[in-house]
Amino acid sequence: GWDTARTGRQLSYGLAFYGPLQHYWYAFLAQQFPRATHVPSFLGKVGLNQLVLGPVVLSSLFAWNLALQGRPQEIGGKIRRDIMPSLYTGWKFWVPASAVNFWLVPLNYQVLYMSSAGLVWSTYLSLCSST
Repeated sequence: GWDTARTGRQLSYGLAFYGPLQHYWYAFLAQQFPRATHVPSFLGKVGLNQLVLGPVVLSSLFAWNLALQGRPQEIGGKIRRDIMPSLYTGWKFWVPASAVNFWLVPLNYQVLYMSSAGLVWSTYLSLCSST
């Protein structure tokens, strides 16, 4: 069934932390790599998105969820145990999504595009975990 507490945690994470982070992150990448369709810039953006932003997002999401569940003592173990498998699985979705984002999506729509991709990814994970 519908887990309203989980939905609330995810919503609060997106609104309070991840949404603002994306805004500043994509502005930073655009400043560092201003040539949108230049292959080295494109590869730099995709690479940094996966190798820097990915671990930050996963670690903070794990911490956010466990802290809001009153289980902060489990954060370190969760990150150590699940960060790499989660990254590897996520790259199958997020590398192509990031590639489309950085090659085709104008900067002012990148947060919207990646947030929409995040909704698709979260729905997929939720469906997988409920079966």
